[in-house]
Amino acid sequence: MFPGCDRRCVVAESIRHNRVKATHRVDASFHRRLDGGTCGDVRALPGFAFANGSNDRGAKSTMAREVANHRRAAHAPETLRKIQLLRAHRGTKRVNGYQLTFRLLQRNLPAPTVTASGFRDLVHPQANRFLTARELARLQTFPDSWVFTGHRLDSFSTKRAVPLPQVAQIGNAVPPLLALVLAKSLRSQLFCDNSDIVDAQLARRIPRILKRLRTVYSRDRLGNKRNGIDELVFIMLSRRTQDKQYRDGYRALKKAFPTWASMLKARRVDVEKALMPLGFARQRTDHLLAALTHITNDFGSLSLGRLRKWNTSKALNYLLSLKGVNEKTAKCVLMYAFDREVFPVDTHALRICKRLGLLNAEASEFRASRPLEAIVPPPLRADFHIALIQHGRSICRPGVPKCGECVIRSLCEYDRKLSQEQKTSEP
Repeated sequence: MFPGCDRRCVVAESIRHNRVKATHRVDASFHRRLDGGTCGDVRALPGFAFANGSNDRGAKSTMAREVANHRRAAHAPETLRKIQLLRAHRGTKRVNGYQLTFRLLQRNLPAPTVTASGFRDLVHPQANRFLTARELARLQTFPDSWVFTGHRLDSFSTKRAVPLPQVAQIGNAVPPLLALVLAKSLRSQLFCDNSDIVDAQLARRIPRILKRLRTVYSRDRLGNKRNGIDELVFIMLSRRTQDKQYRDGYRALKKAFPTWASMLKARRVDVEKALMPLGFARQRTDHLLAALTHITNDFGSLSLGRLRKWNTSKALNYLLSLKGVNEKTAKCVLMYAFDREVFPVDTHALRICKRLGLLNAEASEFRASRPLEAIVPPPLRADFHIALIQHGRSICRPGVPKCGECVIRSLCEYDRKLSQEQKTSEP
């Protein structure tokens, strides 16, 4: 990888048509200095030192010979005049028209994305010229050992039937640092080892655990809704709220606004007033109104019915794109309103699975969600989720659970460890 670079300096700006663009934000504390500059910084440009007060032509030619793809292009007098005008009157109306074509780099600001046609976009921060192919490559975090072949550019070339020129290769390529981050992320999701999070051996107990819980708790929807929008609002209200409180809050909201469309048309202050008993009224109002507006804009009406035709992954990703919707909320909507075989992980499921030994005691809800779903058989996911909520509310409570009344006590690692500790503490 490019020496001295840190993947934190790369932010994905957009992914479109299999082409990734990136913006590189420079932080000198992240990088070692390279050739008088820092990776991803305009000060790393090979010509920066020469343009910054040195007129040594021998040094210039030496640099051009030592670094590949650093040959400078000839500039027409009119082009040089425009560059000089841009530098002299930067930010004034007089040269705003040129800024659409020529972008003057600033040494202390992030460099813009290099595109396939970017040769005529970026002007050197000190010298009156466009960047060379090597300078563009450095801004995209390509190491100097990476040599680009072919013509430098083809904007006015008569040889149209040639391979991609050097500048187009740089603009079309995924920057190495961004490629590394994406590859690591994909690898962690596709080939991750979750043995440090879940216990696959103890997961074999899940059918027996559910069977015992079903002898105590009936199949109950726990107040969840069949309609997708109703369920989305219901679950969004349930976050950081007690069971009875958010059920009452949902009924009060429905009474104040018989239809969700009427809530969108209402004054914001009226929505906040209706949500006041639940707490975090301003934040809840922001999330609800933003999510419902997003859905209306996407589908033309306030309905999630189109999700029924989508596969689970696509529907989940769409719901996660809504403001205020996390993975638990999205999966609850899919499970209760669309009968999908997903496993939402809430506080009850997280706590009980840790006590059962299915889950590492230090695992967070965010890290545990997908590994835990993977070890629960798909046909059992909905029933297991509901049974854990019922058990968590009545027996396996936070703090001190009622282990003496628990029907799955013999399958619980928490009770086994507690019994061992009591034995060792006895005289």
